[in-house]
Amino acid sequence: LRFVDAPNDAVILGPVGVGKTFLATALGHIAVRRHRSVHFERADTLLKRLKATRLDNSHDAEVRKLLRVDLLIIDLCRVRDYAERLGGVWSLSWLARSSG
Repeated sequence: LRFVDAPNDAVILGPVGVGKTFLATALGHIAVRRHRSVHFERADTLLKRLKATRLDNSHDAEVRKLLRVDLLIIDLCRVRDYAERLGGVWSLSWLARSSG
């Protein structure tokens, strides 16, 4: 889990049914056992939640909370157009990370 300590991202890619979610969950369990903070969320749920935070102006605070965890696991779960939809989330996350 050296990638957790480094300022890098890890992406698990593969066709449906090969165990990407299983592997990500296993890495999350290992991280927790090593006293790391972990947040696991399905992409569709995360996107809905972040969209809702725009309504009450808590979006930036929510993104900062997500950036504080040692290991953030976002499970794409066959979300339609996930790359385009997550692009907006990542760009906002990058801004929040850059601003401190």
